[in-house]
Order: sequence, then C-alpha cells, then structure tokens
Amino acid sequence: MGNWHSREGELSQEIDRLRKEKAHAESELKRIEECERGAREQNILYAEQLRGEEVLRLQRNIQFHERQLEYERQIAAANVAKAEAAAVAVADEAERERERH
Repeated sequence: MGNWHSREGELSQEIDRLRKEKAHAESELKRIEECERGAREQNILYAEQLRGEEVLRLQRNIQFHERQLEYERQIAAANVAKAEAAAVAVADEAERERERH
C-alpha cells in the first residue's frame, strides 16, 4: 500500500507540473496571438498609410500633368493666333498687291 501512495504522490506531482506547463503554454499562446493581432493592425495601418501616400503621389502627378497640358494648350492657342495673324497679314499683303496692279 505504501508503494501505491508513493506512486500516487508522484503522479499527483506530475499532473500538477503538467497543469502548470499547460497554463504557461496557454499564456504564451495568448501573448503570441495578441502580438499577431497587433502586427496585423500595424500592417493594416501601414498599408493604409502607403495607400494614402500613393494617392497623394498620384494626385500630385495628375496635377503636374494637368498644368503641363494647360501650358501646352496655351502654347498651341498662341501658335494658332500667330498663324491667324500671319494669314491675315499675308491676305492683306495680297490685297494690297492686287490693288497696285
């Protein structure tokens, strides 16, 4: 009988040790899950920040190209006006030539 009580005590101690080990493992798992959740949240925030920066970069790029197109439109309009003025000048010159002859 004494042998059984000794064995029972050993098994009881082993069960207690395993319960503590399980509690520690569960605590560690919880900590890891919290870290993962925090990392996911940080990754989401970082991705949103990158998207925001990308949107701003694209907006600046669009604005640059809009200004460039407006500048080119102004140049084209000025060239049209010059061509029209040159055409009027040539027509006036041609009219004066006809009047002389």
